[in-house]
Amino acid sequence: MLNDGISREEATWKRHWNMDRLRLMVREPTSLFLYWEVSALKRQMVCEHFQCNWDHLPLHLQLHDVTDVFFPIQPAHSTVTLPVHPSSDNWYFHDVAPARRYLAQLCTTTRNGRFFALLQSNVVATPRLAASSAEPSVGFRAVPSTASPIVDDSSPAASVQPFTSYSTVFDGYSVIRDAEASN
Repeated sequence: MLNDGISREEATWKRHWNMDRLRLMVREPTSLFLYWEVSALKRQMVCEHFQCNWDHLPLHLQLHDVTDVFFPIQPAHSTVTLPVHPSSDNWYFHDVAPARRYLAQLCTTTRNGRFFALLQSNVVATPRLAASSAEPSVGFRAVPSTASPIVDDSSPAASVQPFTSYSTVFDGYSVIRDAEASN
């Protein structure tokens, strides 16, 4: 029993719901997570069709780049195919391109070597890389003009002058004293 009077069986997360699903999720701009479940009925139908046990069925994951493509009528820009063990139920795809749309399929192969999709996922869009993730950039501001700012003389703050031993001028690259600027 756990502290709240709940048994360990009641507190565990149920991973298998005996349903067919393949869900693709964006983890990062260059990383995707995929999880799946194949129902007992679909496993039985596939095993009967291919006349083999589920554990001996060659399973593959295919990740398709379907950016601006009406898949499967139009071919994907690229496809990555990976073999997976029949007892696995999740996969991470690393080094995918940011700002692209992806779709995954859980497949087996026919006797003549063609891929046969058992499940198809949702389509996800990877975000663009953030500016901080790309190469660092340096920006410069324009040098301020020498025109004096407009001041409301009627306010009490207008008569207060900042205390400095010397004034500074910023040329966009370094701070120099007024005396040095006139030279």
